[in-house]
Amino acid sequence: AILMTTATDLIGFAFGFMTPSFAIRNFCAFMIAGLVLGFFLVLTFFMGCLGVDTRREALEEKGYIGTVWRFLSSNPFRRLTAGAEILSEADGKEGGYQGERTVYSSE
Repeated sequence: AILMTTATDLIGFAFGFMTPSFAIRNFCAFMIAGLVLGFFLVLTFFMGCLGVDTRREALEEKGYIGTVWRFLSSNPFRRLTAGAEILSEADGKEGGYQGERTVYSSE
């Protein structure tokens, strides 16, 4: 759906780019650049954010502050466990996850 919508919009703005009017041509050039940038952001950055949010839900975290802290303070790509809690560095332990049940198990 995103590919088809972006492609048809690009075709329409490409026709508008060929008009002799300076204002319309500039508008279409900026819209083409914005559509291409938006298309690649949807396929890369926003999908990554969706993956981080999915992990947040799997860990049953309520807010995003813990997620951002976990992402910045430890390896965000390691295997997660359900009911995991981040160990505080004040305890003298390295940050990590601990729990009983694996999130990706076939239950």
